[in-house]
Amino acid sequence: MVEAFNSIGVQDPHDEAQFSAAHFDSNLVMEVIQSTVAERRTNQTYILLEGICNTSKLANEEDRLTCREMDEFFMIEKCLGDIESVVSFTYNKEEECTGNEEGTKFEEFPEEEAPKEEVKPADGDDDADNNPEEDGAEKKVVFNPKEYKWTITNGQSKNMLTMFANLKGTKGMFKKDMRDSAAYGVQSYDAVCSGLNDFCQRVTSPEGDKNLYLQVLFSDN
Repeated sequence: MVEAFNSIGVQDPHDEAQFSAAHFDSNLVMEVIQSTVAERRTNQTYILLEGICNTSKLANEEDRLTCREMDEFFMIEKCLGDIESVVSFTYNKEEECTGNEEGTKFEEFPEEEAPKEEVKPADGDDDADNNPEEDGAEKKVVFNPKEYKWTITNGQSKNMLTMFANLKGTKGMFKKDMRDSAAYGVQSYDAVCSGLNDFCQRVTSPEGDKNLYLQVLFSDN
């Protein structure tokens, strides 16, 4: 259904180019996860899911929009449970999009033609025939989209950071933390392991960071 990751020259020790969830039907992925959770879960409070919402790594733009990160995100919440926190290991910094950024494109509506003059009824005509609305009845307000500013969203899917911020930020619970991978280790493997350990400790501790979005930025040099 989808092409391999756009990762030419990048090592793929876990065969994500072949086995990532992004290459399979989302409903099937959720069924596999549900089955695994039911089989292996004990009394732990949290479940750590890895390799989900990776469609942004796909090479083809059309494939990335076939199953957006938003679709996977809400499917997880529907089928598995609330997403408490997110950790993102990435080479590209994720920006939170509010719609006010420079370069944001907005919908443009064509100008309307001038309204035609209403024809007044001749003397003696029955007003009821020309005005079917009863006297005193409230007129319905017609929604006019031109009275608002609309960002162009067709083909412009939101990234995970923006979705998570919009979902958790409405209740003032969202916390964003961006760190360089060097803070966790020089080697990429060490940085990932240390970053995951730090993330899990912060989320699971009694006074931990709830609704945390931890972004660990790696250098491609």
